[in-house]
Amino acid sequence: MLRFALFCFVLKIASQSVSLIPEISNTAFQHKNLVIGFIHLTMLGVISGFLFSYILQSNLVTQNRNLNIGMAIFVIGFILTELIIISQGFMFYFGIGLLPNYYLLLFISSILLPLGIVSLIFNIYRTRLL
Repeated sequence: MLRFALFCFVLKIASQSVSLIPEISNTAFQHKNLVIGFIHLTMLGVISGFLFSYILQSNLVTQNRNLNIGMAIFVIGFILTELIIISQGFMFYFGIGLLPNYYLLLFISSILLPLGIVSLIFNIYRTRLL
């Protein structure tokens, strides 16, 4: 999870650096999905990634297969939602329109995020009982 958080942080810094170019920052400002994707990257990728990394390094959880699967589900949900949001922003930019079943795809992939978090909470709860 620490590598994941660091990768997201590097991606965040790179996208901020690219937005120094006025044409790109104007485009991002006009297409809100790109801004939402950036905030999504920062909040879920960087902050949640570092928080999960801290929790995994602490004595709060027991390393087991269910915990690894839960963290993988969260990361897959994050990647899918990020790709859907960013691709929609680029589709608006290029004038293609709305991604087919955009809201349904976003909803289905977003379900994975709380599933991963519930798996982590369940593991913390089980560890506290032992």
